[in-house]
Amino acid sequence: MLSLRAWNEFSRAAGAAGYADIAEKYAAYVEQKSRELREHPDPFGSFGLFAASDAVNAGFTTPAEQQRLYEVHGKENILHDPYYNPNLTMDREDFSESDDLRGLKEGRITVQWRE
Repeated sequence: MLSLRAWNEFSRAAGAAGYADIAEKYAAYVEQKSRELREHPDPFGSFGLFAASDAVNAGFTTPAEQQRLYEVHGKENILHDPYYNPNLTMDREDFSESDDLRGLKEGRITVQWRE
């Protein structure tokens, strides 16, 4: 899921930079893979926790699909993935330092370990 989001963002960036042929190639790839996923009768039914987390956090799920994944895997587990890299921001798409990482560096945030 995150790879599809990354390819989609790359496609838009390539288009904005004037590389229309590259942008079209990657946009078509994202469209094809997204269509294949949506054609399955239960596209997220076989997903484990981490794939479900990727699908929700990358914006590939409808509200109804999100609710089903929350019921199966637990909302807390999906929205607060313990293995998600805190260096990556979920608030912006500009690859800037996350507020969490900044908070860790400044000592305002501490890491909570799960068992």
